[in-house]
This record gives sequence, structure tokens and C-alpha cells, in this order.
Amino acid sequence: MKIAFVCPYDIRRPGGVLRHMLDIIAQLREHGDQVTLIAPGLELPPPLNLPLKLIGRKRAIRINHGESDITLLWGDERRELNQFLEQEAFDLIHFHTVWEPFLPLQILWASLQLRKQGRIATRHVATFHETPPDSVLGWLLRRIYWGLSWLLYHGLDEVIAVSDSAAAHLYRRADLPIHNLSTCADFQSFLDQPPLDQPGPHGDTFQRVRILFVGRMDERKGVLILLRAYHLLVQEGLPVALTLAGDGVQAGQAQTMIKQLKLPHVTLLGRFEEGLKPTIYANCDLCCAPAPFGESFGLVLTEAMASGKPVVAAANVGYQQVLAEQAEDLLCQPGSVEDLRDKLRRLVLNPALRQRLGVWGRQEAQRYDCRSYLPRLRRVYKAALERA
Repeated sequence: MKIAFVCPYDIRRPGGVLRHMLDIIAQLREHGDQVTLIAPGLELPPPLNLPLKLIGRKRAIRINHGESDITLLWGDERRELNQFLEQEAFDLIHFHTVWEPFLPLQILWASLQLRKQGRIATRHVATFHETPPDSVLGWLLRRIYWGLSWLLYHGLDEVIAVSDSAAAHLYRRADLPIHNLSTCADFQSFLDQPPLDQPGPHGDTFQRVRILFVGRMDERKGVLILLRAYHLLVQEGLPVALTLAGDGVQAGQAQTMIKQLKLPHVTLLGRFEEGLKPTIYANCDLCCAPAPFGESFGLVLTEAMASGKPVVAAANVGYQQVLAEQAEDLLCQPGSVEDLRDKLRRLVLNPALRQRLGVWGRQEAQRYDCRSYLPRLRRVYKAALERA
């Protein structure tokens, strides 16, 4: 099968949706499919071992408490897109966050026009990842998404949502069911990564309980909430250390808070290569994902679980889907510094509980490995092609 994946984001900026796409693409190609990634940008991309089509000038913006990209094709770029789609004649185009302005929508429209003219027979599948926050902005976004999905369904052959929360604000049409397929990734490199015996951030050996945060440093991921909870643990005299792996708009605020509160044993890794993730997870005792809102699933949770690490997380709708079975030990009230402190303290003081939850997590993570996901995705693709 000849497939195109459309990524609306800068592929040089790490994120869960991009990771999901790249790991699925790798599995599809391993099984003989021809897959091309279409993404915005004109800059030299990172080394990716797959066909890549970069098109359009992107502009980074802040939306829904996170960073996103706007890409709009004009003139020669639109003609280039039409020629590319007609020349490649993909069997199927798979969109992710299709309403991200405006590249995916332009690709969908161009493909529909070429199909209407009989020049291609491409079918269209879209995966929806978004969960708006419980706020006035979230209320408005849910209604916008409902209306946009109603319009988009006229051009889509199959629809996927990564969770119930991501499907909740989509228009429902009897002849176009919403397939619930969780976000997945390739966890093979996480399974047997041994921890490294190396000095701690201040030269001491690792006798402290090492807490790890992995992700973008922005309001939606809750890094400042974690720093306040860590401060409370330090005030209690608990033997803890903290590593922050990632970058973002709140990185400066995080550094300022660390200095103002005089937080000891904090390591800032900044932005890192994707290939270092298994080692980063291996060298912690537990992970923390305090995102208070806006999460549809939680790839960072399943990465930690595949690494055999327990993960304390905020009970937003996406994280609840992954951790509900162990909610009493692992989920805290979103935005509550004290509840996060309490959950972290319990794991810090109970190594046997950490071990039990680590074993459970490693087993549970296999459900979200892309090797388990691929057969279900293929059934969706088959249904889309049969609509022709």
C-alpha cells in the first residue's frame, strides 16, 4: 500500500503525536508498505530514514497553553502540492490533528479535488488527538471542533480518536463510526535498558530516590506544579533528587523557581535526542507527569511503564484512561501541589510498592506497543479503501 502521513508540526520539535506517527510508519514500512511523511518547513530536517516531503513556511504560535505551527500554502506552493499528490497517487492519506491550521486542511482539500476530477483515487483517514481543557476556552474549542468535524467528515473515509475524551467533542454520523485506537509507540528499546551506575548531580552516588519529569515545559504539562511539590518533599527532609528532561516556554520560570526556593539535587537536561530516552528513564526510580489538563492519552506514561518505572500523574481524562487500574497509588488531583506531594512521598518511602507498580506497568505497556496496534490500524485502512 502507498500511504502518506501528514504531520502538521515542525518535525524537529519532539512530541507525542510525532513519536506515534514515526513509530507506526516504521512498522508499516517494515511490513512492506511505501510510506511518505508530509510536514511543514523548508529547513534541513533531522535525519529520518523514510521519504519526506517538506512544504510551506511554518510559523510557531501559542494555542491552548501549548506551542503549535501555522502553515499556509500560496501560489507556487499550492501548485507544487497538487503536482506532488497527483504524481504520487497515494492509496491513502492519514492525517493527524487534521484541523491544525492550515496545511492538513489544504492537503485534504487538494486531494479531494483531484479525486473528484478522477485524477487520483486516494482515500482519507484522520486521527484526532485533542482534548480541550475544562475552561471557558475549552468550552469554546469543543464547539468549534464539533462543527469542524461535521464539515471534515464529508472528505474523510474513516475516523480515529485516541481516547474517549478525544472523541467526546466530535460530530457523530451513523455511517462513519469513530474507531477508538490509543496512541502507541515502539517500546522495544525501553524494555531491557539497564540503569547506569554514575555519579549524582552533585557528585554523590545515587542513594536518593530519583524523580523524573519528561516533556515540554509549558503550563499544560505542569512542570511548575512538580517543582512546588518537590520543594515540600525537600522541606520534609526526604532523600530525593529531581531530573527535568525537556525544554519549553516555562524553562526560564523553572530555573528561576529552582534558584528562589533553593531546591537541591535538581538536574536540568534540556532538549535531548529521542534515542536517549530509554537511558533517561532507566536512571530514575519513579516518573512524574503532573499535566493538569489537555491530555487525550499520555505517551510519556506508557514509556515510563515500559521502562518498569511507576509514574505519578495528574488525574486528567487522558491519564485516567492509562492508569485507572492503579488510580489509588498513581493518580493525584490535577493542579494540587499537596496531593502530588502525598503520592510522591508514598512511593519515595515504599520501595516495595515502586517495584510492584513497575512490574504492573511493564506488563500493561505492551497493550500500547505499535506491534499490537498495527493489525487494528490495518483494519481501519481496509475499511477506508473499501469505501471507494
